[in-house]
Amino acid sequence: MGRKRNGQHYLLLLWKNYLLSRRMLIRTFLEITLPVFFAILLLGIRRIVKSEIITEDTNYKPFSINELPNFTEIKPSTFAYAPNTTFTKKIAKRVAADLKLGVSEYATEEDLVHNIRDSTVTLGGIVFTSLPNETSNDITYKIRLSSKPKNTGQSTSLFGGDTDWKTNLLYIVFPLVGPREKNSTTGGDPGYYREGFLTLQRSIDFAIINERNLSSINEIKLELQRFPYPPYKSDNFVLIIQIWFPFLLIMSYIFSAINTVKNIVYEKEKGLKEAMKVMGLNSWIHWLAWFTRSIVFLVIADVLISLCYVIKVPLSNGGKSSVIGESSITLLFVFLFSYSITSICFMFLISSLFDKANSAAAGAGGLWFISYLPYAFIQPRYASNE
Repeated sequence: MGRKRNGQHYLLLLWKNYLLSRRMLIRTFLEITLPVFFAILLLGIRRIVKSEIITEDTNYKPFSINELPNFTEIKPSTFAYAPNTTFTKKIAKRVAADLKLGVSEYATEEDLVHNIRDSTVTLGGIVFTSLPNETSNDITYKIRLSSKPKNTGQSTSLFGGDTDWKTNLLYIVFPLVGPREKNSTTGGDPGYYREGFLTLQRSIDFAIINERNLSSINEIKLELQRFPYPPYKSDNFVLIIQIWFPFLLIMSYIFSAINTVKNIVYEKEKGLKEAMKVMGLNSWIHWLAWFTRSIVFLVIADVLISLCYVIKVPLSNGGKSSVIGESSITLLFVFLFSYSITSICFMFLISSLFDKANSAAAGAGGLWFISYLPYAFIQPRYASNE
């Protein structure tokens, strides 16, 4: 008997929600079509962004590291080293002659860093951490350059150059299809060539070899060359969708969240929910009815979005392409359906925090948008090894 009564209550609540939706046709229409609008907006972006198939291997010319690169601002005139032993003095003298730079010597690495930290004319520092002795011939060193690159004017980066050496990243922040820094023969950012790191490293290695072997290898002209890259499809839309798809997804469902939360809290504000509970309605039936109403609308939107993303639109440079392949439509729908369920649960959580419908609507919009901020914070740090 209880199951039959619960079923009747559930159907009555569904009918009530249906009548409310029918009386508010504009709101209902926006709940379903606003997500589709943002899907169509992404199709428009797909239409504009160029897509090109590169059929040949991408090859790069060799480049020399025998001389320091041209600095666009202040050209370095000196370098520093530590510790100042007899052996390191000989190495530093050879490096200075090779690169035509002055030399500053320091007893410890701490002194070196302290004195060259703010220098604009110092290329960097060489710190020898292991020197040859009676028991070992090992020589190890590290190169200490400015934490903020000085020669960023030659950067070919899509985002305008280096701000640091990116040693905390395992991979680039926004992976692209195709070679990284494809227009840079020397590898692009971070500027190991552009900042003089590679040239300084070569000079130190040559100086050590000359000093230990008592012979000259300076006539060797060392060159580096990037690995070639196989044929690929050059499509910046991959980058755009990485950045903007989460934001468009948040904006697609924001009206549905505001409307659903406002309707639920309105019943609470007017005492309708309590009245129904007094009449024998179980609380879970009330939530199930609202869940059903919301998931029906969102599933309709999910289906339309999925269909929009497989539509092939003409590209600005010829040909046609869709946002996703037809084989991925099922996976996309499953993702959107799962997102819809979690979104409804989040709406219910927000509705429990308010007692007034208008304040609930404002709060729902704010909290819904705030839920995007963790992604905006985490995404640029996703590739970090910290």
